[in-house]
Order: sequence, then C-alpha cells, then structure tokens
Amino acid sequence: MEKNDISTVLYKIEGNDISIQKAPAELIGNILLNFQGLIFSLGQYYDPEAGVYGRRTRSIEDKYKLKVSFEEGSLVLKISPYFHNQILYPHEELPAQKYLQERVFHKLKELLISLQEKEENYRSKIKNLIPEHTERFTIFNYLNELLPKENYTMSIIFFDSQEKSKKIILNQNIFKNRVSTILREEGEKDRMEIEGVVVRLKDDSPSPVFWIKTFEGKLSKISLPRDRRANVIKYLTMRIPIKLYGVGTKKQHAEILEIDAIEENNELFIDIIKGKKLKEPLKTEILFEKYEEKDDFWIIKNDELGAVGVDKTVEKAKKEFEEDLYEFYNFYATIPDNKLTERTKNIKEKLIEIFESKS
Repeated sequence: MEKNDISTVLYKIEGNDISIQKAPAELIGNILLNFQGLIFSLGQYYDPEAGVYGRRTRSIEDKYKLKVSFEEGSLVLKISPYFHNQILYPHEELPAQKYLQERVFHKLKELLISLQEKEENYRSKIKNLIPEHTERFTIFNYLNELLPKENYTMSIIFFDSQEKSKKIILNQNIFKNRVSTILREEGEKDRMEIEGVVVRLKDDSPSPVFWIKTFEGKLSKISLPRDRRANVIKYLTMRIPIKLYGVGTKKQHAEILEIDAIEENNELFIDIIKGKKLKEPLKTEILFEKYEEKDDFWIIKNDELGAVGVDKTVEKAKKEFEEDLYEFYNFYATIPDNKLTERTKNIKEKLIEIFESKS
C-alpha cells in the first residue's frame, strides 16, 4: 500500500496548547470513537454485501475497522483501515480502486466537500450520496460529534494520490451550520417516545447501545451517549421504569438513534376503572421483575388499597389490577363497619368512592 492513498486521511488538530506530547485524552477519544462510527455506518451503507438495515455484522466491523498513528506537527492522527481488502474489479466511480474500503473514504470525501462548498443545492447532493433517511441521520449524528467544540482548529485531509490531497476544515461556519441543520431536519422526521425498562447494555464497541423492554413487551434498541451511560447503568441495575424521548425509526422494532431526554417513569395514574371515570386519578406504582433470569413481567400495584396486577405487558397488568381492586370492593362491601379495623374501614370507604360514586 502507498504511504498515502484514498483510504488514508490525516485528522489535524491545531491549537496553542496541543502537541503530540500533550493531547487531551477525552478529545482524542471522542474523535476516534465517532470517526470509527462514521466509517462503520458508511461501510454498512455502501458495502455490496451488507444490508442497509439491521444490526451491524462482524464482517462489516472486520472490513472497516480503523487503525491510527500519530504524525509529528501540531497533532495529526493518521487514520486508515486496519486491514485492506483487495478487489478484482474497481467500482465504476473509482477506476483506480484497489481496495474495498477506498469507496467508503471516497464517499466520505464527497460528503464533506458538499458541506463546505457554497452551492445552495448541497441538500440534493447529500440525498444523492445517502438516499436513506435513517442512515443520513446516523451519519450526521457522528459528524455533529466531530465538530470542534473547544478552541482548536480541526481539519481532515484526504489523499487521491501521493501528489493530490483535499483539505476539509471542520471549523468553517458554513460546514458547522450545515451539519447542525441537516441533523435537526432529519431528526424532526422521526421523533419518538418509548416507555419501558432497560434490560441490556452493550458499550464495548464504537457504537454503544442499550435495549428497553417496552410497556408493550417489545424490545427497542437505543444508541447510548457517553454522558448518559451512568444513569442508564443505574436504570438497568435497579430495573427502574423510564420514559425516553428521542429521534429514531420504526422498523420491526423501534430504534432510537439520538436521545433528547430520559425520565423515571414508575407511576401510573388510572382515571377510568370498569368504564367509570374517577373523580380523581388513582395513583399506582409500576414495577418490572424477572423470575430466575428467564421470565419477566410487569406489576401494577397500590399498597394503600392492597391491589396488585401482574402480566406480560403494562396494559394487561393494569386490567388485572382493576379486577383485583373490584374483587376487594365486593369483599369489603359485604362486611359491616363494626367488623373492620380503622385501616380496613378506610380502604372500604375509598373503594366505595371509586365504584359507587357518580361519575
């Protein structure tokens, strides 16, 4: 392989307080994490053997895994494929193509060039490069993470050959504004809300994710931002029901690509029971439990009234709770007040208020 070819880029960081001997670990980690994710996403999209949808395969990760070395100067990361997969026939777009990965780097260069040129038709160029909305959102999410957020000048240098190179400056306002604008526009198309509990986490890859078991008993995959990792681990270990807002897609299972907000969601207010609207909503608690790490179920309960509903979905558990509450009502309604304790008399009064008061 030549020293510099189309599948090698130089990622240059310049600033008064940065050098090859002194580089902020968090900054370098963020660049490597998101640049690798960007190449994986483009590889999944353009690789002839990969499907656009679905989980990224080990084959894609093997082909598009990157390596990095450091060049003397300000701070220059030399990024290239870990292994180069030779091909017999070049793609028609790249007559001189020798390696599979070269087309992905070529597409990345075209994408970045379209974001810094002054033509107003940049949106149509980007849609021609990446027609799929979901993949566009994923790729621009990585690009947004690579935008300089501190007082550094950053650029990416592409090599078409030893002699020819193309430099993309990430600090340019036109580049930064277009990345942010397209990410926002793509995100607005798929705003979603998911309720459930975190059941699994995978953060040992460039694209960490976690899974939510929804109130409907389905699984949803969520991209895991670094700044939310600690809270997600807490939700996982403590089985705290949550409500999550974000941007994603609805395929076979919902998938959130960017999180807007997460909040604890362990309360359910019931305002209609047996077709009867209550004067005040009844507050219940939502729990998620697993039995011997195999069977899992949702629980709806109200400790004050002693009613419990258990089932595979929150809606079914809610119906079981209402039946349990109605059975308590029928039971207490037949018992005279002088046979009840103060606590059970209070329960009886509240049940009568729920089931006998006029709506």
